[in-house]
Amino acid sequence: SFFCVLCMTFGVLSIAELKKLMAHGSPINSFTFGIDVFGILCITSLPLWKLMHLSDTTLLLLSAIVFFVFYILTRMLAALYDKRPGASSDTAASILGITYIGAGILAAQALSLYSTHLVILIFAFIWLNDTGAFIAGSLLGKHKMFPRLSPKKSWEGSIGGGVFSIASSFVFAHYFSFLSVWEWAGLALVVVIFGTWGDLTESLMKRQLGIKDSGHILPGHGGMLDRFDSALLAIPAAVVYLYVLMLMK
Repeated sequence: SFFCVLCMTFGVLSIAELKKLMAHGSPINSFTFGIDVFGILCITSLPLWKLMHLSDTTLLLLSAIVFFVFYILTRMLAALYDKRPGASSDTAASILGITYIGAGILAAQALSLYSTHLVILIFAFIWLNDTGAFIAGSLLGKHKMFPRLSPKKSWEGSIGGGVFSIASSFVFAHYFSFLSVWEWAGLALVVVIFGTWGDLTESLMKRQLGIKDSGHILPGHGGMLDRFDSALLAIPAAVVYLYVLMLMK
């Protein structure tokens, strides 16, 4: 599907961006980078099995777990034969990338198999949260949230973004009745909390590396990770939340 191809493209570009950042300007090993690209392509294509009716949801999830384990073992074995001084850090960056980026993409794809609307609306919550946080932070922001990571983030802005997103959930509940009003509000809250953590996590990584943007693929907006850092944690958290709701019904 188009969405799957889009996710594959995002995965490859994000892995390349992350590896470049973690390399600290050193040349990227072509062989290990090839393993990483192959790995992200494999994991982002897993939902196609569901589309082709080759697996049910449980088998899809088990396949993803087995693949993660297989990839980590393969990557660690490759490190044994990598004679470069930074082989261990390169391996750690690769495993981090596949886990961090791959899990977020896989969660979005798995969710899209059930409802494309949910994926779009989760992104809407993220964007509404960012918009609300910017407005509230600009007008009321006084107390810094994480000054060592993101000097511009304030508690007032974060709370304002959350209120903005939760308020919008009542509108979504009116048009999309497959979740109740309070279930929509809970989903908004989960997305806001984990989306904020996702943004701060990437800020931490950039702070440690001493850079402002993760890349320059989007002129004026930084790299792929800069644009989708919130979604990489918010979407898996949303999937867990929705799965728990399903079990409770």
